[in-house]
Parts: sequence; C-alpha cells; structure tokens
Amino acid sequence: MSAAAEVAGVARAVAALVDAGVSPIDALRLVGGSATELVRALSEQTVATAPRQGVAHAALATSVTLRHRPLRFGRNHSTEHIRAVEAWAALAVVWGVAEQTGAPLASALKAVSSMLDRVDQARLEAEVVSAGPTSTARVLQMLPLLGLGLSVLMGVDALGVLLGTPFGWGCLLVGAGLTLGGARWHRRMLRRLTQTDHSDGLLLLCVGLGVQAGRDPASACAETDRWLMRVGAHDDRDDERQRLQQLIALWRRSGVPMLDLLRAQFDELAHARQARLRVRAAQLESRLLLPLGLCSLPAFVVVAILPMIASILFSTLAGLG
Repeated sequence: MSAAAEVAGVARAVAALVDAGVSPIDALRLVGGSATELVRALSEQTVATAPRQGVAHAALATSVTLRHRPLRFGRNHSTEHIRAVEAWAALAVVWGVAEQTGAPLASALKAVSSMLDRVDQARLEAEVVSAGPTSTARVLQMLPLLGLGLSVLMGVDALGVLLGTPFGWGCLLVGAGLTLGGARWHRRMLRRLTQTDHSDGLLLLCVGLGVQAGRDPASACAETDRWLMRVGAHDDRDDERQRLQQLIALWRRSGVPMLDLLRAQFDELAHARQARLRVRAAQLESRLLLPLGLCSLPAFVVVAILPMIASILFSTLAGLG
C-alpha cells in the first residue's frame, strides 16, 4: 500500500470513529498509532500539537515541517515521503475548511479519502502504463551485451577488438554515449508520463464542503484558497478555478443547486485526469521509437556488429599474411 493510500485509509477510519462519537484528536491518535512508520510519524506529531493549535493547524504545521525533513536514501523512500506529506497536507486543508465553515467533519474526511484514493489509483495506472515501455527500454539497452555474447558463441573475438584496439576503444566510447543518452532520454519521457497532475479536485471538494455548510460559493472559495496557500498547494489549479467560475456563473443564471453542480464537476475532473494520462501514455509508446532508432540500435551496431566485422577482417588479413 502506498503512503497516499494509507493516509486515505486513516481519514476513513477517523471519520468512522468521529461518527461513533469519538473526539477527533482521540480518533486520530487511535488510528495513527497502528499505521506504518511514515504515516505514524505524521499522525503522532499532529496529535502532539493538536491540543494547542487544533487538529487542522497541527496537521498543516506537520506537513510543512516534514516536507523539509531530510529524505531517506533511495528514490522509492523519497517519493513515498513526498506523497505522504502531500496527502497529509490535503487532509489538513479539508479538515481546516470543515472546521471554519461548519461542514460535518466525518463527511469531509470521507470525501478527502475518496479523493486521495482516486489520485493514488491514477498514479498506479500511470505506473502500469509505463511498465511496458520501461521493460522494452531495458531490453534494448542490453542489446550490445547480448550481441557480444552472440559473437562469443560464434567464435568471433569481438571482445578482443573492443578491449585491445584503438578502433574498439572508439566503439566502446560511442556505444556507451549512445546507451547513456538513450537511457536518459527514456527517463525524461517517463517523467512526463508520471508527472504530478495538480488537478486533483481539492479546490472543488473544499468549496463543496463550504456550500454544504451553507456558505456562499465565493466565501467558500476564499476560505479554501487561504488553506491551500498555507500548504503551498495554491498554484497550478487554473483548470479547477476556471471550472469553478463557470459553475458559479451557471448557478447564478439557472438556480440549480450548487452542490450538485460541484459534485458533477468533481467527477468530470477525475475523468479528464484519466484521459490526459491515456493521451500521454499513447504518445509515449510512439515516441519511444525515437530513442530506439537513434540510440539503442546504433549502440548495438557500434558495440556488437562493427567489432564482429572488424574481428573477422583482422583474422582474414592475418591468414592471408
């Protein structure tokens, strides 16, 4: 289970306990104590300062503090740390908006847990989509070594040419450059596929909570913006803001309940996020042919084929001499 999914589980469990009459601080203490190390650290630090600041402000301060904590060695640990902190920041924003607007806390926590689940599901789908191209790229990067193994089986001394002649040294340098360049190119393409999409619906969700509590949409939006700015999640939400402005204009013209409009727009935003992911994945599959044709295959030719030809020529010339 990813860290973001675990934070979503914590939010659901706290919502259930709050519905049962447990105080929010006690509920967070009970649920967070059984979480994994990273989420437990977020929960414990929040609970420790919550009696003085309130749970929302404590969660906000915890996310800001742990965001700048030195990361563990390794990409996976660092990525999970960042995802957990971002999920905890979203939890703090929703909790804070619910407290300030008077929205039911339990329903707010259930809503943010569903949002985090959707975000995590999109991340998993991106990883699944990128698994095929990643495996293909790794196989292609091994082609030069496979070619050298084939030359050994054929009895051709391509390795001797590579390691023992100036021509071979040049082939090694060119092949290594092409292989490293292709790997870097491929990683950059994968980053574009898995890059963070900030259209997670958090703004629409929080405005919906304010509207549910009886706030005017503009007032709920202003309150949400204040909390988003505190966690550094205010930028990169132009799509959500544009959608929200269109909804407010439609609501004023038609008189349709704003909450229904927000819920429908939230679902549409999730579908649009999935569509963008599929488009990027389709583009990746076609663009992967570029590093294949310009880097991987030329590296195979330079490191495997040319030394094999050179070895055969050297052997032929030596036999004639």
